[in-house]
Amino acid sequence: MTVFPNPLIEQRADPYIHLHQDGWYYFIASVPEYDRLELRRAQTLEQLADAKPVTIWRKPENGPMSHLIWAPELHFFNGQWVIYFAAAHSPEIKEALFQHRMFALTCNDADPLSGNWIERGRVITPLDTFSLDATSFEYQGKRYYLWAQKDPEIYGNSNLYLAELENAWTIKGQPVMLSKPELEWETCGFWVNEGPAVIRRGGRVFITYSASATDENYCMGAAMGERRRRHSRRLSVA
Repeated sequence: MTVFPNPLIEQRADPYIHLHQDGWYYFIASVPEYDRLELRRAQTLEQLADAKPVTIWRKPENGPMSHLIWAPELHFFNGQWVIYFAAAHSPEIKEALFQHRMFALTCNDADPLSGNWIERGRVITPLDTFSLDATSFEYQGKRYYLWAQKDPEIYGNSNLYLAELENAWTIKGQPVMLSKPELEWETCGFWVNEGPAVIRRGGRVFITYSASATDENYCMGAAMGERRRRHSRRLSVA
């Protein structure tokens, strides 16, 4: 059995790994300076720790993407590389929340480390509020966008939403709220559902996510949708 060091890569928050069709593992994460997007790749998971990071994008000096670059993810669909990430126009905190919104970059070149990345701007949702942690997945021939966002009408910091994608940076139709923090283990310190990730197995879709305040109360849950009902439970880590 392979034993991985813990952490595998130091000083990287919000890690995301994409296993591409070329057989390589691609790694992206938030860097400590929150000022750029880096990619690295390796032929094994273990080799990612020593792989050279390549900066593929830096934040501008001002504007909506000029502060706190968080939670990037790398995806590939329809022959195109896509990076989703969150950024803010300022580091200011209002009503206990940062000012993050969600953005997208695309690359049409085969190699995302050396290719040309295009800023596609903000991923617009009906709510103009704190939002982050976007991911994407395909199910039954449709591509979906899944993220965390604050709804001013709902108590708490963030809920999980799902929408179909028209293209890599544009949602289609009205989003559906999948979950909101309401269970005891989701409401410790802060009322949070965030950081969704998708696991597909046996024809079903499972969503793991993080909940509560980012301290000793921070935890992970798993949800499975069935007839528009949410079944969630806290995950235990040995």
